This record gives sequence, structure tokens and C-alpha cells, in this order.
Amino acid sequence: MSSTTDRPTLRAFTYSKDHLTRLIRSCVRLPETTRQTIEEKQQLDHLDQYFRQMGARTIIAERGYTDRDYLEDYAAYYVRCLDRYRSRCCRLHFHRCALRTKDLDALAARAASDVTEKQFRDENCYLGFIVIKPLPRTFIGRTCLKPHPDVRHGALREHEVHLLGLDLHVRTLGFQEQDRTTSACATSALWSVLQKTADLFHHSFYTPAVITRHATQEIGGIERAFPSHGLTVLQLAGAIRRIGLEPEFFKPETRAHLQAMAYAYLRMGIPLLLVGSLFDASASPTRPYDPRDPAGVHGVAVTGLLAPSRGHPCRPYCEPDAAPGEPGTLFSHSRVDRVFVHDDQIGPFMSLSFDDASLPVQCPDKRMETEKFVMKSLWRGSDGGTGHVYFAPRSVIVPVYHKIRISVLPVIRRVIEYDKYVETRRGRGDSPLDCRLEWDVFLSTTNDLKRDIRRRSDLARGLRVGFLEESMPRFVWRAIGLCGERRVIELLYDATDIEQADFQLPQLIPYDSQVADWLVG
Repeated sequence: MSSTTDRPTLRAFTYSKDHLTRLIRSCVRLPETTRQTIEEKQQLDHLDQYFRQMGARTIIAERGYTDRDYLEDYAAYYVRCLDRYRSRCCRLHFHRCALRTKDLDALAARAASDVTEKQFRDENCYLGFIVIKPLPRTFIGRTCLKPHPDVRHGALREHEVHLLGLDLHVRTLGFQEQDRTTSACATSALWSVLQKTADLFHHSFYTPAVITRHATQEIGGIERAFPSHGLTVLQLAGAIRRIGLEPEFFKPETRAHLQAMAYAYLRMGIPLLLVGSLFDASASPTRPYDPRDPAGVHGVAVTGLLAPSRGHPCRPYCEPDAAPGEPGTLFSHSRVDRVFVHDDQIGPFMSLSFDDASLPVQCPDKRMETEKFVMKSLWRGSDGGTGHVYFAPRSVIVPVYHKIRISVLPVIRRVIEYDKYVETRRGRGDSPLDCRLEWDVFLSTTNDLKRDIRRRSDLARGLRVGFLEESMPRFVWRAIGLCGERRVIELLYDATDIEQADFQLPQLIPYDSQVADWLVG
């Protein structure tokens, strides 16, 4: 139900947490949404910290905004709740530049100076927007905010924003809070992930309500679809298949496994679904985070990572069945010490840091178990502070195009075997290779590979032309052997082959021809 107060109007406010709180309350306009309700939300703290770090100076409030995702949810559920909920939202825009309401009026009247219009449209100035839904407590709707500079290899896409007849741009991945009616945490995470895969693999993009319906229709349960209380891993996989992709499923048993998966797929821009359990270490002893759910199961979208720094040594990687004392293989992904996730209960690009410590946990039946692989999160513990709630990864799901048949772990094993061969050759004493190779392994399209080859000056002209003219599969795994910062060789693997075949491509890219000739010889 719309009203005259839903007419689109624009007003500018100086950024502050207080102004943001007041604007949210005035947008929601429901008695349950008090100032205290808003201030208690951890998302507000996360967003305020982001805006202060990014230097936000202006909030532009756009009232009467029609948001497609909320409108689908409204039609699926809220429209049947008499006149309590409205169909229109507010959209709050955030700028680094100082803008006033009279500047917006001048822009609308085409009377603004060139400087004002340039500031308004400047991609360095525009930070993005948050849609505020007219719901009592879960009011943070579609949110598209520029990622923090620390986020590298992010699964981002271009968002075009139309305001006052002008086009604004922000490169990010959408986020929204679960409303616990048409979606839950896993649905919100999958919604974020599918935004990027829609760009990569050209499938339709669905709203949270449609994703929930697809998931529950594919693999039903004893609970009703709406209100939604969450999706199982099987239902998530079913929803992914429903749109024409395949769910690549992993159980990350170690830090190295998750590092390899996140790095390998995010380098191509494919986000991951990460499902795990939360544990509150601010309590003594450590217990599952949510007393209503002994498993404390929670789903997030892995959207980026902290770029590996060459200044830190690699951690040697061994397969679980490796012989004792085996030196291990050096992989670039071992330097990743944190990933960034869209966590609907915290906010976009929340940091999850790898932690080497094990975590003793008291189960509901009073047994003590040890979580061997945990990550530090930004969730609040029972003491109200952050830094004491741990995330234990259980499952990883990567939505991939159906022709990508080879996953990262078989490639890792092939690279380990090749690295052993290189080290055996180096041990003979006739090697032109003066260091142990570090391997940079990631998924790529052939088009991106050839763009990279075209730019390389360390390949002979004839070799470069030959590689550019070579027919290759659409998707390839790249394994670049590095000596420090210098590329030495590159192995290619056919990502569209089958695992029981010899899926290594015959092309070996010799960035250092002397080393390549020595290895082939």
C-alpha cells in the first residue's frame, strides 16, 4: 500500500551514525522499530565503521523507491498482511563528497555547476547505496557498497545506479539481510553468489523469495517454504541446479584446503558458499553460539580475500596421506590469512581470519570436543564484545558452469606430483633453477589466459603467436611456477575434461626458456 509520503523525494544529510539511525527509523515507520532496536543491530556498527574508514561525508535519502527484490518478496508474502507493510522502500546513497539538498535541487533543475555534477557522478566519490525495507527488524535490503581497499580478487560486478537522470556506478557484490520470512542466512548468501555467476555464466537472476521456492520445490522438507527457517545444504545444491549450474561440493578439512578453494575460484571471480558452525569462546567453557541450535549452523558468501604478500613465506602443503617428513609443495594461496564474506548478520565484506589454534567446545550433552580448524569472526560474544566467536567451516559449495568438470583439488594433486619431479631434477646438480618453485594455481577462461599471454614480454614472438592461435578449451586451470616474483613456467589443465583422464594440456608456457628446455630434456 503506497501513500503520498511515498513520492520520490531527495534530501541530503551530513554523514553520521546518528543521522543514519534517524533515517532508517523514518524510512521503516513501524512502532517496533525503535531507535534502540536499530542501535542494537550489529550491522549498524559494521556499516558505520565502514563509512568512517571510507570517508563518507553525505547521505542522500531517496524515498518512495521501488526495489525489485523486495517487491517480489512483498508479492510472495507481505501483501497478504492487511495494510501493515508498504510496497515501497527508501534508498540511502553515500558519498565522499559534501553535497547539500540545494545541490540536488539544482541538479534536478539542470542548474548545477559542472563541479557539482562531476562530484555527484565521480566513481571515486560515490560509495554506493543501501535499500531500507519497511519491515520491523530485518530492514536492510539490497546493499551495494564499494569494497574496502583490503579486498582483493573480489567477486564483483558493475552496478549502474540511476538518480536524477544521471548514471552512477559502483563495482561490488550485492548484500542483504535475511528477513526470516521469505529467506534465511543461506538464501541471502546464495542470492549474493548468484549475482556474480549470472554475469559469468549468463543465467537468470532470482530474488530471495524465488530462490527459497526453488530450493524447497527441488528438495522439500517437513517445514513450509514461507516463513523460511533456513535451507539445508541439499536444498542449496538443488536451487543451484535449478538455474542451470552445478554445485561443486567440498568438505574443507584443513586451513590449506579452504585457502586453495577460495583463492582458486575467486581469482576467476566465482564466489563461494561457506557453511559452518559458530562457537562462543567468551563463555567458559566454549559453547555453540546459538543455544536454540546445537549445531549453530550458519551460511555466508565468500566474496574476496586479502591479497597474498610475497614478503611472507609460503606454508608447505602436503596431502593428508603424504609420507612423514615430506617437504611439501609451495603454493601462493598459503599466504592468504583472511577471506571476506557477506554475512547477513554482520554486513558486507566481513573479515574471517584463519586461526591455527584448536578450540575445545562443550557440546549440549556436556561432552567436550575439539574443533581443529576454526576462523575468527566479528560476531558479538555473550559478553557483548567481538573477537571471541569462532567459525568452524563444514562445507563449501561453488556454483560452476556445467562444463567445468575438474575441481581444484585434483589439480593441486597433479601440481604436487610435477613439483616432486622438478625437485628430483634439481637434486642432480645440473639445474639452471636457483630456487624452489612456488605455484600459483587458479581457474581461468581461455580468453583471459590469452589476454595475459598477449601482454607478456618474456615470451618469444613466435611462441606468443603460437599460443594465441592455439585452440584450447573454454575453461582451464593455470599453474604458474614462480621463482620469487619471476614467472618460470606455466602448466595448463583442461577444466572441461574428466578426472580419470590425463587432463593436463600439452602446452607448457616457457617464460624462462632455459629452465623449460631443462625440464623437458
